[in-house]
Amino acid sequence: MDENINKHLHDILDAIDEIESFFGDKPKYFNEFCNDLCLRRAVERMQGTISYMVMTVFQPTYSGV
Repeated sequence: MDENINKHLHDILDAIDEIESFFGDKPKYFNEFCNDLCLRRAVERMQGTISYMVMTVFQPTYSGV
């Protein structure tokens, strides 16, 4: 596997783990999530990171149009 792809996939897993860590051992209730602006922003930030990494890894490469 390409070293960059492997790094990006590890970054995706790290971002997922970080999102999980935001909740700690508390149950995950959607209403509580919606009412916690700081938590929402943190999760949105990690989702942006994940989206970027997914696009980087899985975007088809082509020589141009």
